[in-house]
Amino acid sequence: MQDMQVIDIFCHIFPAGFMEELQRRCPHLSFRQAGGGAALNIFNTQSGYWVAYVIPNSSFDTPEKRLEDMDKYGVDIQVLSASLPGAEPSSLSATPESLVKIASFVNDAIADVVSRHPDRFVGVAEIPVASEESALEEFDRAVSELGMKAIQLYTQMGGVPIDNERFHPIFERAVKYDVPILLHPSNPPPSQSRSYEQDYSLMLLFGWPYETTLALSRLVISGVLEKFPNLKIVSHHMGGMIAYFGGRLQIYENLAAMRGVKYPKPLLEYFKVFYADTVLGGHLPAAKCGYEVFGPDHIVFATDYPFGPDVGRAFIRQAINIVKGLGLSEEEQAKIFYKNAKKLLNIR
Repeated sequence: MQDMQVIDIFCHIFPAGFMEELQRRCPHLSFRQAGGGAALNIFNTQSGYWVAYVIPNSSFDTPEKRLEDMDKYGVDIQVLSASLPGAEPSSLSATPESLVKIASFVNDAIADVVSRHPDRFVGVAEIPVASEESALEEFDRAVSELGMKAIQLYTQMGGVPIDNERFHPIFERAVKYDVPILLHPSNPPPSQSRSYEQDYSLMLLFGWPYETTLALSRLVISGVLEKFPNLKIVSHHMGGMIAYFGGRLQIYENLAAMRGVKYPKPLLEYFKVFYADTVLGGHLPAAKCGYEVFGPDHIVFATDYPFGPDVGRAFIRQAINIVKGLGLSEEEQAKIFYKNAKKLLNIR
């Protein structure tokens, strides 16, 4: 049990009825039993890529079962975002109309879970990026009508990188509503010719943190953060590779200087405005590295539940242990466990 309040800001739900909704609207998605177990692997038959997995009738889709785990391990609030494929276009290979319907379904389903357990869950909205109009309409509805406290976007959406001007109206809306963006990694589209990452689940293991690194780098170097200085972004997996390889940003600074471009401060300093979560598989050395870069004010507790060993329970235990293992003061621990999340989400 945890003796301090805990908010899990980046965990997932595959809401009841979502599989049927996907089967109805996404003819290229296939649900296949994984070995002899209860898990179902989700494949995109058009791209040939593995997308995600789900365990039906478990904490993936049953709130009461996840409440049992939350009570057992002392997690007070879970911030619920859709598990992949969510409404990410490359994963779904769906029509623009279907993307809108899927996002609306997911948001309604998550809002329903929150309404039944308002003291334990906070909702995160999916945004259909099929068009600017549909994206902003659903954003408005999710915040104004459903009470969502954040949105989830992906490192690339339909092959379009996160820094593209196409998504700037969404960033503008996020600033207007003062809601954070939870940035989740997504598989690069097949056109990127990186099929070798599908072997041994390498995309899931290390490709996703790499995708996060690329996305954050694009947001910094393209000037998105300067255009939207009040934009709040939570990065999965402690910001990917940034904490470990941030020194390599000097290479780009040097190349830019050759073109007459000089940044007012080292590029790594720009990355420190991002928030980084504790989804590290319990790897304390990585947490220490991340702490040195992001500091206690920009690290947030998260688990990736219900993914991981023991249907996510291991990730809860490990995430709690690495925060405690950092040797922080009680106030610094409190910031990571819940205070930073409350500030980001504007909740009491």
